[in-house]
Amino acid sequence: MQYVPIEAVLEMSAIFAGVFFAVIAIIAVFHYSTDIRYRRWAFSHLLFWIAFLPLNFYGEFIYAGYFLSMLLKVHGSILVLRAFGFKPISRISNAKLHSTLSVILVLYWILVVALGLPITSIILSSSLMAFAFAYAGLEILHYPQNQTKTWLSAGWSFLFWSVTSIPMIFLPFLPELVFFGYLQFIGQALVLVAMFLSFFASITRQLARNLKLTEMTGSLISHDLRNFLNVTSGALDLVEPRDEESEILLRTARDSIEEAGHFIKDVRTMLIEIGTLSTVTVDLDLTEMVNKVITRAMQEHGLDATQVQFTTDETILACTSRLMGQVIWNIIDNGIKHTSDSPEITISILVHGYVILSISDRSGGMSDDLKERLVGTNKNGNGLGLGLMLIREISDVCSVGLRVEDRVENDAIVGTIYHLEFPSAGGIPPSQ
Repeated sequence: MQYVPIEAVLEMSAIFAGVFFAVIAIIAVFHYSTDIRYRRWAFSHLLFWIAFLPLNFYGEFIYAGYFLSMLLKVHGSILVLRAFGFKPISRISNAKLHSTLSVILVLYWILVVALGLPITSIILSSSLMAFAFAYAGLEILHYPQNQTKTWLSAGWSFLFWSVTSIPMIFLPFLPELVFFGYLQFIGQALVLVAMFLSFFASITRQLARNLKLTEMTGSLISHDLRNFLNVTSGALDLVEPRDEESEILLRTARDSIEEAGHFIKDVRTMLIEIGTLSTVTVDLDLTEMVNKVITRAMQEHGLDATQVQFTTDETILACTSRLMGQVIWNIIDNGIKHTSDSPEITISILVHGYVILSISDRSGGMSDDLKERLVGTNKNGNGLGLGLMLIREISDVCSVGLRVEDRVENDAIVGTIYHLEFPSAGGIPPSQ
């Protein structure tokens, strides 16, 4: 009777446990997350775990085992690079990129088998893995501000996994380096745990932010409608239409009712727009988003092209939510409505680590108290109004930095400049 060494049993058990956990992880991530980065990470991790199986299952068919292992590791590494926004491949479609890679790897392997060349697949796969993991780790650690310890630990785990992959490049020449293969298991497990915990934390934050947005909107509607109705009720209770004074009061009541109607209409439109979106962050074309808002503003306010200046034509991607389109609209709409003479809006985009969108108006400026309520420590919403309140709250729940400063010309304050700071495309999922 032939006995199987305990080391082999433990190794196979660890592999099967890792694959089983990765399968559960990828099902959970695909079912509960709409963030493409987590989806790509989960699928790549599944490929890496399965990549260890061919050499064990198809040991007697050495070419098949090595080829399947190389194929899975290469595709897994490409998915990691795409998940963290590696620009040279980020704009190539998944189908085109992976199908082209598969063809190249098959042709390479045909030459290896046909010509009896040395099996060097581990050099290719380990080199690509080391680069992909290092890139992912550095991307995570590049902006440590406001990131959770769990998310930062994923960055260090990726770097550890990268370092342990480097010696495996030389395994065909130094078989003793197989020890680093076991260290790769440790790095792989650390990444899996850190990323999975970070995924669950992001789900919790998303739910909390959506709840905050819902509560904020409900509070606004209740507060403002109550004010409108109180004014109307008070005016109608105090007068009868008998003289000129009563006519003035009745006119006040009618004006208040009309304002209430406009307010309800605006809130209804806004809720419909917000209700179709979510705070989930994806890579979006910020230039396209701004241009859509500009087109809408020009149509609704009857502006010409000279009144809204935005000269950026190139595609600028940012990691953000589609909800930020509502914030951009509110900023521009407020700047136009509160300008006594001809409105003038100037918009620019600066890419400097983060993507900074600046929107400037000539609405006369904003009081220090209002700026403090909008971006300072005083979060009391009284007096902000619906537009400014939504600018503040939506920016907050979407983890977009908001700064406000005066627009000064000839030593006089003529308007306000809003600065919105977005993570760049392929950026780190917000963790604050």
